[in-house]
Amino acid sequence: MHLIVLSCLLVALFRVSDIRADDCSTDDFSCWQEKTEQGDASAQYNLGVTYSKGQGVMQNYAQAHKFYNMAAAQLTGERRETAAQARDELAQKMTLQQIAKAQRLVSEWKLTPI
Repeated sequence: MHLIVLSCLLVALFRVSDIRADDCSTDDFSCWQEKTEQGDASAQYNLGVTYSKGQGVMQNYAQAHKFYNMAAAQLTGERRETAAQARDELAQKMTLQQIAKAQRLVSEWKLTPI
């Protein structure tokens, strides 16, 4: 149900950091969502930004943390550090319950076969 609601939301134009999914424009939430479901770490990071800031979606720290965490696990080098730092900074704003929920969401995540 959460995915259906998110798919219906209009995404506002906004500046995204230097981590971007190659085939998605900066305001294409449905593209990021699809690529995230296929395991694309850049798209996962961008969804983290979207949920963290509430840009085009309802702000949701648990979802943002989940996507930052997933991206940090796959990215390398400076991009990994950027995702990990975003996750860690967000965690400072979260309750222990929100962090636990985010970690549970990661463990329940299932990729969509291509």
